[in-house]
This record gives sequence, C-alpha cells and structure tokens, in this order.
Amino acid sequence: MKREFVLRKLSRLMGWDEDRDLKEFPWLRMMSALKFDGYQDFLAGARFIECLVDWLQQFPTAEDRDVAYEFVRNRLLFISAAEMQHLVELFYVEEVERRLISMVAAKLSTPSYRVWIHPEGPSAFRRALRRTLFIGLSDGARMDAFRRANARVVSNEQIVVYPRINAPKWRELLEDLREVEGVRSEIRGRLLGR
Repeated sequence: MKREFVLRKLSRLMGWDEDRDLKEFPWLRMMSALKFDGYQDFLAGARFIECLVDWLQQFPTAEDRDVAYEFVRNRLLFISAAEMQHLVELFYVEEVERRLISMVAAKLSTPSYRVWIHPEGPSAFRRALRRTLFIGLSDGARMDAFRRANARVVSNEQIVVYPRINAPKWRELLEDLREVEGVRSEIRGRLLGR
C-alpha cells in the first residue's frame, strides 16, 4: 500500500499521465523488488522508489527531473549483492588466471593454450600466482568474499585488505614469499637428489 502511495507521489512530481504510469510503474516495481530494495550497505530498510522520489525533488524544473529520471532508468548500472558476489567469485578465473597464463606463456615462448602441457608450465604458473598480491583499494573491495571464494588457490598472505601498506607489513609479506619460495626450492632439491 505504501509503495502505491509513493508511486502516485512520483507520478505527480514527474507530471506523468496515466499512460506513462502504466509504462513506468511495472519497471519501478520490478527494479525495486529484484535489485534496489535488497541493497543493505548504507541504509537498512530504505526503499528504492522512496529514495528516488526524495532524490528527484532536488531538481528545480520538470526538465531537470526528466533528465535525472532518464539517467536512472536507462544509464545507471546497479549491481545487487548477489551479482557482486558472483563477480567476486568470477574475478580470479576470468581475469587473474587468464592474465597469469598469458604472462607465463610469453615467458616460456609458447601459446597460452599449451601452458599446462609445457614441461615448465604448471610450476611457472604456480610461481607467478604465488608472487601475485591482491590489494583491496576501498572498503567495498569485498576482499573477504574474494578470500573465501579462492581459499584453495590464493593464500591469506597474498591478500591485503587495505590500500596503504606500512614498511613492516611489506617486510612481512616479502618474508612470507621468501619462506614459501625457499621451502619449494628445498623440496625441489630433495626430489631431484641435490
């Protein structure tokens, strides 16, 4: 009931006729239900249509409000919490792994699709991955979700959740990397009988 009241208020604010209401209201209801009303990062309980009406009221003319509404309707990209989680889960596979494979392929002078069958390919890839550091550049970087989604692939020592890293933290990260590299070299030496 409250949503219908707010929709009517929006219609009056925008100067829409009944035909425009019939066009816009279903879209507003759908976007509200499927995406915006589930957003909980800033205002718990805030509803999309109410916030839209409040936001549109700041524009002094009907023309300005029309431009602002068209921007929200046709240009604004809203990523829901579920979609953000999915993007975070895809980031390693779709971006990081592909770039590392390309980098390793170039280093080994082999096509990307042959990295996994190249005698040095898998170990070169693992080294490149271990030497990769993931840094969260904002509060919304979702590094916690990235860490959980890639728990068996990326170690905790490779994930830094804040953009400013002090000198002691850099030294700690470097020591962790050297320790892992040293252990791998020692194991490799044992396997090769050195």
